[in-house]
Amino acid sequence: MNTFLWCLNTEKGLDVLNFLIKTNIKDIGAVCSYPEWNVQKNFGDLIEKKCHENDIPYISWNELKKDFKKNINKYHISGIVAIGWQYLLPLELNRNLPDKIIVFHDSLLPRYRGFCPTATAILKGDGQIGISVLYASEEIDAGDLILQKSVEINDSVYIEEAIKIISKLYCDCAVELIYLVRSNNIKTKKQDERLATYCIWRNPEDNEIDWNSSARDILNLIRGSGYPYFGAYTSLQNDLIRVWEATVLDYDINFEIRDTGKIWKMENGNPTIICKNGLLKILRATYEGGGDIFPLKKFRLRFGRSR
Repeated sequence: MNTFLWCLNTEKGLDVLNFLIKTNIKDIGAVCSYPEWNVQKNFGDLIEKKCHENDIPYISWNELKKDFKKNINKYHISGIVAIGWQYLLPLELNRNLPDKIIVFHDSLLPRYRGFCPTATAILKGDGQIGISVLYASEEIDAGDLILQKSVEINDSVYIEEAIKIISKLYCDCAVELIYLVRSNNIKTKKQDERLATYCIWRNPEDNEIDWNSSARDILNLIRGSGYPYFGAYTSLQNDLIRVWEATVLDYDINFEIRDTGKIWKMENGNPTIICKNGLLKILRATYEGGGDIFPLKKFRLRFGRSR
């Protein structure tokens, strides 16, 4: 039997762990995780708790990196699988492993190598998201491909739902991968370097709304930065607000002077905001400290930094 060290983090890592436990998969030698940052919910702690509840050996990332070889030998690890993982695993570990290090990545490689690929796909307005299972490599996310799966999405899909879609694909591929390894039947495909693109990490301040952008781009920012992240934000008078849900109107108006950020009209308490191109209706927004901003007490208001 193969005994994998599962390096798991984020909601996707927890979902895969729950799925492996539920389906009684025995290929778990140990699990490693670490606390998350820049998110509203720390899934690293939940992964550790789930391991303890199910008598699964757990290793913290700090403990593992102190002595990789010792921990690999201690738990009789035959291979490493990384899901939702943000740290580099030394490739020299492959010398001590019958099975090479395998990585699950949130994109259809070679597009979107690097950080935050699902959020980036939403920010770009893509109509498809997907995952790749690949061997770890010296260059970031450039290894040979083992499995790929994709799903079509539309503008109604926000990052929270997208993560759940990706998690389901991860669970399916985790089981498929285990059977491929067990049967020694892995077939790989080289990535086409000519098609490679990259995405960079994002900080909370990257999610400030620029009302001088198009309504479509602002909607995509709102969709791509919601829960489990801290949301797209803007200012309203002296308050910072988080915008969680919006829609682009199916028409635009030719303003003689296009004062972006201003409210054009109110419908059922929801303001429609003038953008550089298009009109955006805010459906759900809260103050930084919590609490719905609606109904607004004034109509003549402008979102964004004062000028």
